Amino acid sequence: MAVKKQIAIKTEIDCAVDEVFLDAAKLKQVLHNYLSNALKFTPDGGRIIVRAVADDESQFRIEVVDTGIGISRRRHGSSIRGVSAARFQQRKSIPAPV
Repeated sequence: MAVKKQIAIKTEIDCAVDEVFLDAAKLKQVLHNYLSNALKFTPDGGRIIVRAVADDESQFRIEVVDTGIGISRRRHGSSIRGVSAARFQQRKSIPAPV
């Protein structure tokens, strides 16, 4: 759909997001939902940015920002227009086996 609508998709990964251990199925589902909505509501020739941003040493969030119509503040509280986000845990290191 992105090719058909000539939508540019860019990824940005914060250098503070290190090796992560997470539920791959949950991440896949979140990305699928966010990207599906972004593609559906972004006009032809628009842009989508997928970001991984560190919140702190133990958590990061996935954001999908697009040039689509967004969600009004009345419908989604304090949501920023055109941004979807989900939080995940990250660990900086794996304990060595004993």
